[in-house]
Amino acid sequence: MRMRLAALAAALLLAACTGDAPDPDPTPTDTSAERPSSPAELTIVEPEPGTVHPPDDVPVRLELENAEIVEEVSTDLRGDQGHIHLVLDGETVTLLGGLDENLAELVEGGIEPGMHILEAEFVAADHGFFLPRVITTVTFQVE
Repeated sequence: MRMRLAALAAALLLAACTGDAPDPDPTPTDTSAERPSSPAELTIVEPEPGTVHPPDDVPVRLELENAEIVEEVSTDLRGDQGHIHLVLDGETVTLLGGLDENLAELVEGGIEPGMHILEAEFVAADHGFFLPRVITTVTFQVE
């Protein structure tokens, strides 16, 4: 019995390594072709790259061209309408309703001293991404 299990495990491992293993779920899972595109251009104006800010005052100012922010969540997707998501150091901070905020007021517990990466993404009205993604990133420091 042990020999059969070892042989089966070896066969499965070999099949997985060579790509010959059958797909247990042949249904396509890549829905990226279903996501809309957007003409939007998103820019982080503040904080500027490499700038140093106090922990209680990190201004975030964005510019959005060729699109508008809408408050409603909808499955009627348009490339020129959507929301802005902010992500600080890989953690979603908030959904922005505007283009100017104080990041320190949006982060529960405040922003720790050190280097940080801020991402801003313009997403569709259903909170899903556009394809290609409309995303911009900046690195700044808090002291």
